Amino acid sequence: MQFRSFSFSKIVLLFFLGSVCQGAPVVLHYDPAVVQLEGVLELQNFPGPPNYQSIAKGDQLERHFYLKLDKEVAVIASEKDQAPDTKDEKNVKVVQLSIDGEDRILWSRFRKLGEGTHVRIVGKLMHQFTGHHHSRVVLLVDQIKD
Repeated sequence: MQFRSFSFSKIVLLFFLGSVCQGAPVVLHYDPAVVQLEGVLELQNFPGPPNYQSIAKGDQLERHFYLKLDKEVAVIASEKDQAPDTKDEKNVKVVQLSIDGEDRILWSRFRKLGEGTHVRIVGKLMHQFTGHHHSRVVLLVDQIKD
């Protein structure tokens, strides 16, 4: 009987440890750290200037690509961060993608890939800081790996 209870305890312990390890979010850091995130591309619409409230009431349409992450992440601020106003963010499931306006190659690749495409994206993270940012964390895109 003792042998059985020992085996059962061992199984429960292994199950507990396995679920804790699998549930732990990946911890990332803001710029200058380079990260690689995986997920599905989404294109979302938001009201822009002048009031950032309603496209129907005259605000400009803003369309942005987002990455719906395969696994949620936590982004932790550190002393090395490029921006002083960064905050820790937990349970991040979606990041807005920011592409340098002059990089036509990256923009055309996003459009060609389209919504629903699973991709890996390399870049640097920053915390939202303007009305144009519609997710808590923004990924400054350097490279797309589909």
